[in-house]
Amino acid sequence: MSFEETLKTVLETATAGVSAGVHALRKPIKSTLPAVVYKRITTLPHQHHKSVGVAGLVKRDRMQITYLADSYAKLIALVGLVDSALVGNVTSFSAVQPLGSGLEDKSEDSKVYESIKDYYIFHKE
Repeated sequence: MSFEETLKTVLETATAGVSAGVHALRKPIKSTLPAVVYKRITTLPHQHHKSVGVAGLVKRDRMQITYLADSYAKLIALVGLVDSALVGNVTSFSAVQPLGSGLEDKSEDSKVYESIKDYYIFHKE
């Protein structure tokens, strides 16, 4: 399974209980909320240390995940579900490191709550 397929499966599994749609790059216009959108920012080769379970050269993808919901409470819950599935996940990936706390926003006209978080995801391809 490719890195992208693995990431999508992890996101779908984490959000299955809230019926969130998981999409690459952009949320389709007619899709419903809640939703999770992922996209790659960068990919770099990275020398990994054995202390985290994998030694040698791995890829380090900086992935941006956008969370969308129709209430702030649902947004926070959605972020928590995905964070729990990603951070510390050494079954699907070599390691996952969140970058900062994320940006939160609300669109007044469409009443969509949004959070954007970046993660370094280390993996072998």
